[in-house]
Amino acid sequence: MIIKTAMTPAGDEIQIIPDADWLATTGDAPQALRQMSSRLPVLGALWTHGPFKDDSGRATADFHRVAKQLGYKGGTSSINGIINKTTMVPAIERKLNGKRCYEIRLAALPDSWFHKLDGKWPHMNGTKPEKVLTDADIQTTITALPDDDVRHDVDMPLPDLPPADEAIPEYAPPIDLHVASSVAMAMLTQVVEIISAGSPADTDRRVKQLKTDFDDVAQKLHKRLEENDSMRKSIRSLGEEVMALRVERDGLRQRLRMTEANLERATSADTQRFINEQVQAELAKIMQAKPAHRIAGEK
Repeated sequence: MIIKTAMTPAGDEIQIIPDADWLATTGDAPQALRQMSSRLPVLGALWTHGPFKDDSGRATADFHRVAKQLGYKGGTSSINGIINKTTMVPAIERKLNGKRCYEIRLAALPDSWFHKLDGKWPHMNGTKPEKVLTDADIQTTITALPDDDVRHDVDMPLPDLPPADEAIPEYAPPIDLHVASSVAMAMLTQVVEIISAGSPADTDRRVKQLKTDFDDVAQKLHKRLEENDSMRKSIRSLGEEVMALRVERDGLRQRLRMTEANLERATSADTQRFINEQVQAELAKIMQAKPAHRIAGEK
């Protein structure tokens, strides 16, 4: 296997592998290398932009956005399907964790793909560029996509040089969108943390308020405990009074039973007959006695 290296327009060094060796590695038929209409913008995004990195795991979204600027028509799921094809597997390296992609980069190309990409966006001939191409730079280089089997060379006109007496404007490097998004995310995270934590004065105020609420709850709890103790004492005292009433009730109940028994005996037939006999005896005594005036006349 003869492997050579090339420098992409983004300044990345990649391996260029002969088509036969590439097909032997992937196990695909030769026509698989000629299906470039949908793959060219996908590979072109990595060829011109360089690696896509995102700490939040959304590197595929940035990669898809640049590929669409180069003419890709499919969605994010479709671009993943292209990347996962066996013919594309050796070309692209990714750092994945489940469904999240943290980095995607171009690692190697078969010789025919290299020539198509180099014809569209010439490589750096072993020298690194001064800056990574931005989306605006990529947009200005977009032309009609080449056919699958035809190579189109792009003639890039040289920019007009300013007159000798005109000052050359200072170079202002463009803003890297990846770096800008990372900085914005970091700033947003800090803002959220500050809002969540609050200022020291606000924190002290909240702590004082919480302490006041805690003291209030503790005081109410202490009052409730004292009321519970008072209620327990009242319940205990009422229990003793209930016991005393029960004892008194039992005594009255016994006396009532004794009275009922005496009354029953007093009203029985034997008692009535005894009373009648006593009354008759007393009456007999009275009848047998002589009146006092008769006794005095006889004398």
